[in-house]
Amino acid sequence: SGASSSLGHAGAAASSIRFAEAQPAPLVLNALRMLREGRALRRAKQGLEAELAVGQLLSMLQSEGGIVYHDFQTERGNIDHIVVGRSAVFAIETKSRGKPREGGKGSATLEYDGTWLNFPGGIREKKPVEQARLQAQWLQGWLASAAAEPVRSRSGPPASAR
Repeated sequence: SGASSSLGHAGAAASSIRFAEAQPAPLVLNALRMLREGRALRRAKQGLEAELAVGQLLSMLQSEGGIVYHDFQTERGNIDHIVVGRSAVFAIETKSRGKPREGGKGSATLEYDGTWLNFPGGIREKKPVEQARLQAQWLQGWLASAAAEPVRSRSGPPASAR
């Protein structure tokens, strides 16, 4: 019975070794994880750089009497920029995409058709437009709760940009 007990342990050890050999190498898994995290880090850095660039441009409106808020926190997240002008308040959402590698400056254009953002290469997105619309609605409600009068809201670019 002692011999069968030893064989049983040896058999269990051999099967666990085979199982361990069938697992992906930790080096490969770590390399894939680092690659994925590197992409996410690059996207986050690109987004931060875009928000800073837009913020710097908007801050120039202060010399004309505008008031600019950056990274305005709400219970749903944040509004990237809020600009308060003489007769209007704007909620501004910043998004960033890399320029296409081919086609020159002309290929790095963005079109807005009232519903979709149309990027080069046939890429269309609606989610950022919806996000900006929801932020404008939230800001309208927040301002209306503090004002003595109703606050009107309109989503989308100015009529001259359509």
